[in-house]
Amino acid sequence: MVLCQILSSLHCIGDRIVVSSSMKRLNKTDKTKTVLLGIHKTPWFDPEAENDFESDFIQSIHLININFSNFYEAYKDLDRAVEAFQYANLIGRFQLIKNDEKQAKHKEKIQEIEKLDEKIHTLKSKIKKETQFNKKVELNIHIQKLKQQLTKLKRELTK
Repeated sequence: MVLCQILSSLHCIGDRIVVSSSMKRLNKTDKTKTVLLGIHKTPWFDPEAENDFESDFIQSIHLININFSNFYEAYKDLDRAVEAFQYANLIGRFQLIKNDEKQAKHKEKIQEIEKLDEKIHTLKSKIKKETQFNKKVELNIHIQKLKQQLTKLKRELTK
């Protein structure tokens, strides 16, 4: 069994806070080194604000909502809450998933959404550089198709 723990930090500037977390484990070949399994970071937020994402995040990290059957489960719950808040704006809602299998599928769809967003951004920059009107139209049509795929993926995530 590989021991895991969470690396976490909290930064404050005025009334605004950012939380970052990452699960880490020992390197399998060199036990003197650790490996970060994924870094998650919330956007800067005001914990007193009346935003749904922020209040859902605060509620999810209340001690009564954390599984303390062992430290690994507690760390995992905190990391998942930070990750859910990180992607809340991307998918349109705060969605905390505690099932490992569903979480893996959820991450795959989020990666697909991020790739589509990147493609759309790249195509938009190509449109700005393009001088021929017909090619701009083709790029716009391609962007619209990608946006439809993006909307479909977001709907699948919020089911």
